[in-house]
Amino acid sequence: RFRNVTGVQTCALPIFTWVELFYDLVMVSATFIIGQAFTAEPSWKMRWWVDGVLGGFFVIWLLTTLSFSCFDKVGITRRVLVFAQMIGVSLALLSVSPDPVLSPEVGAISVAIVLGCVAGIYIYILRTQGHTLNPIGRRAVVTAVALSAGGAALALLSAVTSFIPPAAELCLVLVVVIVPFLLLFLPSVMESSLVIHRHLGEDRKSTRLNSSHVSESR
Repeated sequence: RFRNVTGVQTCALPIFTWVELFYDLVMVSATFIIGQAFTAEPSWKMRWWVDGVLGGFFVIWLLTTLSFSCFDKVGITRRVLVFAQMIGVSLALLSVSPDPVLSPEVGAISVAIVLGCVAGIYIYILRTQGHTLNPIGRRAVVTAVALSAGGAALALLSAVTSFIPPAAELCLVLVVVIVPFLLLFLPSVMESSLVIHRHLGEDRKSTRLNSSHVSESR
């Protein structure tokens, strides 16, 4: 499937955009930096923490990728939200790197911004394309908004209070974000036939390319 940008069917360009390429590169770099945190302090406690953080980042990445793969009307609003999300990811990484520059509280607020941007992307989709969705597709979009907003609220809560221990935070992330994503969002997306499989194939190629480039640079 192609997005026709010229009005001539034979000159259409692929759906995949440079914004997504840059976004994939940022998320691949995030994976490497989070992995370095475990290398700097290898322990079972750190392993569970890294697994939880990587699981959350994977959900964020896949939610954003599927927003492009299922809804091909990008628009300036979605581009701004994706760029804001990349800035939030970069700030969050500065708080979890082996030599952190920012405090954990700032990192949690950055994660809240990232999840808020994901929720904003799907709210935008709901407002601009909601009338074209079947009930299952609409349920998928509403689920994405709910789990992203819930995760953002949880991140803000962990930033402003110290009453929640780190282990409990990981459990809450699992319950609020990851489980609804796996049990509600993904089945609804697949059942609604929204996914543009060609787009996902291009995205997998770009992710592998970005991973190899990051590996070589390190």
